[in-house]
Amino acid sequence: TRTNAKVIIAHVRRYRPAFQHARVLINDGSIGTPVACLAGIDNWDLSEWGSHWLDMFRYLLNEDQLAWVMGQARVRQTRGYGHAMEDHATVHIAFANGARGVLDGGKSLAGNDIMTIVGTHGVIVMHSEESFSITNSHGTTTHDFAGHVTWDGCWDAAVHELVQWLQDGPEPLISYARTWQSAELNLAAYVSMVERDRIDFPLQSTLDVWPVELLTERK
Repeated sequence: TRTNAKVIIAHVRRYRPAFQHARVLINDGSIGTPVACLAGIDNWDLSEWGSHWLDMFRYLLNEDQLAWVMGQARVRQTRGYGHAMEDHATVHIAFANGARGVLDGGKSLAGNDIMTIVGTHGVIVMHSEESFSITNSHGTTTHDFAGHVTWDGCWDAAVHELVQWLQDGPEPLISYARTWQSAELNLAAYVSMVERDRIDFPLQSTLDVWPVELLTERK
């Protein structure tokens, strides 16, 4: 803010049409009031792929304010990307509107679906990053966006929006202002593991090392 620098964070799944359309349906009441987002990822840690699913929870729930997070992890001696990594972690998130999020950062959920969003009057199941089904009082409808925007297309869209922004165009979907709380959530989940307590937002912490490094020292 002080320098007027324009920064984006690479949560490019926000450009996936399936996620974009699911977000519209979630926030126009098609499944009632959102209650929970559930997801599991196999053999990845929270700071890599997990960070994107945490951002997607926020994106789908209209970037609602965070209330608190609790996390737990199994940490041994795994290392990757230049830092200590957990072998398995889970997080439980509360949003200010009352919705919850649960992410299993070490095991996928049953079946091949990647994410489920539960509402008071329906459910959206993300089968992949390109398709989902919605079940509500009208029945079950599947929306398939295969091939509409490729993975490379997501990056193209991100760069295009950044260039437009630098030329005084609209703020990108992945601007710092829209995504920094996803990073705060990610870090707060790890701080919760270290402090063995619920972390309320905004995050307040005096830790000056990567939290997982501290967790490797525990017997």
